[in-house]
Formats: sequence, C-alpha cells, structure tokens
Amino acid sequence: MKTCAIIVAAGSGRRFGGRKQFFMLRGRPVVIHALEAVRKICGRAVLVLPSGSTVSFRKRWLKRQGDVITVPGGSSRCESVLAGLNAVPDSCDYVCIHDGARPLIEPRAVRQCLRAAKKHGAAVCAARATDTVKRAGRKGKIEGTLDRNDIWLVQTPQVFRKGIILEAYRRLGGRYSGITDDAMVAEKAGIMPVLVQNNSENIKITKKRDIISAHRILLERKRITRI
Repeated sequence: MKTCAIIVAAGSGRRFGGRKQFFMLRGRPVVIHALEAVRKICGRAVLVLPSGSTVSFRKRWLKRQGDVITVPGGSSRCESVLAGLNAVPDSCDYVCIHDGARPLIEPRAVRQCLRAAKKHGAAVCAARATDTVKRAGRKGKIEGTLDRNDIWLVQTPQVFRKGIILEAYRRLGGRYSGITDDAMVAEKAGIMPVLVQNNSENIKITKKRDIISAHRILLERKRITRI
C-alpha cells in the first residue's frame, strides 16, 4: 500500500511576521526540513504552497526532490489540505498530512503513525501533557482541574486512509470555521483517530524565537549522531 505525504505550507505567518515556512534554518527553508523528513518514509509528496510561489520555489529548492507535486493553497488551512488531497495520485492508499512549519519531525515518528493508521484507519502524532491542566471560565477564574493523563497535545503528522479523510472533508461541505486540524475533520465525521505518542522534539515554528530553539535542537542531534 502506497503512502503520499501532504506538506501544508501555504500560511501567511502573521504571528511570525512573515512566511515562516520559507525562513532559513541551517541553510535551508523550514519547509524543506519537514518535507525531507517525511519523504524518508512516504516517498511521494504533495507540497502545498502560497499561491504565486509554487514555480519559483520549485526552481530554487526542488530540483533534486523527485516525486514532489506542488500546488497552491487556499485561504484557510482546510482549503489548503483539500487542495493537497485532490492532488494525491490515485495509486496512493494513505495520506500523511504534516505541517510545513514542523521541521523537526523524525522519520521514526512518521513510521509509527503510518503503522497505526494502517491498523486503525487514522492516527495522529501527539505528546502527553506534562503540566497541570486547568479549566477556566471567561474571566480566567479556575473552574476545575483536568486529569492530565487524559490530555494530549496533538501535533502532525496525521495519517489517514485516503478514502476516510476525503469523505470526512466531503461531509463538512466547506464549513471550516473552528477547525484546527485534520483529526477534528475526521471527528466531525464520526471517525476517532488513534493517538501515537511522540517523545521527541516536534515544535511548530510560530514565533522568531522558535527558530533559535529549532537550530539548537538540530545541532544537538548532529552532535549525538557523531558520538
């Protein structure tokens, strides 16, 4: 069964102050780090980029990236994911959806999610909550304490049997308000993905200081591989 990665990198990066997916991290754009890590497991990939940047980005960064399809994204994350899904080759049975702003994902985490998805139909990478979690009211007053053993911080990749996630998007009918990830799309269609625990750093680049953190982590990984 073949798997195609969808790297979602069409955002404007308002909180970052620019298109973070194109920000340089150790000599390459953030999104290239994400793409290469996922492709080690998936092989084929669809890269969803901001409208108007697909041709120039391909010429500059994808000359040696075989089997990468580039498509323009939409005005929301859901629209961008759907554009990627529509570009996935018919021969692919599973799709691995990953944020282009998560450059530190490790191939073993991708492999674990894919294995779980092949068993359950849908699986998402996640980390257990380690802090105490409170539920608060509108004015910030604590209303209770949640059991952190039941709380997971969801990340990407999120892997689905292709037919499952396509049908889930079809059922939404373009009603994307409040949707923050593809697992939520599946949930609204009555599909509950299995959580796959990821213990390694998989931060999402949101602010400029995250680039510093990502740079440090990559340097540390390189140092460890030399030991």
